[in-house]
Amino acid sequence: MKQKSLLDRQLKRLHLEKESLPDAESWGKFLEVVNRTYQEFEDGRYLMERSLEISSKEMSAALENQKKMSLQIVQSSKLASIGTLASGIAHEINNPLSAIRGYAELLIRSSSNTNIQKDRLEKIISLVDRMAALVKYLLKLSRKPTENESKSISVQNAINESLTISERQMSYENVKFNVELPKNELLVIGDSHRLGSIFQNLINNSRDAFLSRNKNIKAEPVINIKINQDQSSAEFLVLDYIDNAGGIPENYIHQIFDPFFTTKDVGKGTGLGLSLSKQILIELGGDLFVESIGIETTFHIRLKRYDDLSVQ
Repeated sequence: MKQKSLLDRQLKRLHLEKESLPDAESWGKFLEVVNRTYQEFEDGRYLMERSLEISSKEMSAALENQKKMSLQIVQSSKLASIGTLASGIAHEINNPLSAIRGYAELLIRSSSNTNIQKDRLEKIISLVDRMAALVKYLLKLSRKPTENESKSISVQNAINESLTISERQMSYENVKFNVELPKNELLVIGDSHRLGSIFQNLINNSRDAFLSRNKNIKAEPVINIKINQDQSSAEFLVLDYIDNAGGIPENYIHQIFDPFFTTKDVGKGTGLGLSLSKQILIELGGDLFVESIGIETTFHIRLKRYDDLSVQ
């Protein structure tokens, strides 16, 4: 009775009468429409949320790409500045280099010099030529590329020249070289000074890494240079340069070829060595790759084999 009176009061408050209420079938149809409308609303809301989510991801990707492009523009600007700087100081550098080379040649011609002295003077001339070649390459970076002049060089000679310069210094640090190359000449397309500068840069980086490596590493410091038989082919020769100086952290491995990226202290590195080395090899039709496992770091130096037919 109470429930009936309560229902009557509610109907009266809503200005409804019992006779005006729909039957069960009408209520069912009404609820079905409400349920369908609600479902359509839910589907629309889901699609809207997904659209917003996708738009947000696309916007984030676009912002990230814009950030990378901005960094590339900054790096390109820095490289352009280096080219301008190199153009400005090349004359000042080449003049004293020419004088040093001239005096060294005069001393070599002197009959009073011993064979040892002459050998040292020849090494000075070789170093002067390398410095002049590097200045020339920096100048080339600021100019429009010209037609590539392909010529053959001996890989063994380029490596031996680099070792001649570095081996004694590295021996003071108890670093040993292990070079495993065939006796027959390996001819590739390139320039002996530029290829030598690549090996020189890798050796210098190894030396710095050995000096700062963890003292808990007990392995004997060694640099191995050998042919990668798996990656070499009829068109390319791949050399592996391997050191056990401690490895490269995973968060750095993808950045080491970026211009101006360096992990060295201020004043000890420009961050251009590996970037320029990679650029040199790409210009010569090759490339430079890196991988690091444990305390070992391997640089894969891909060189294009010299073929008389391919360079005519």
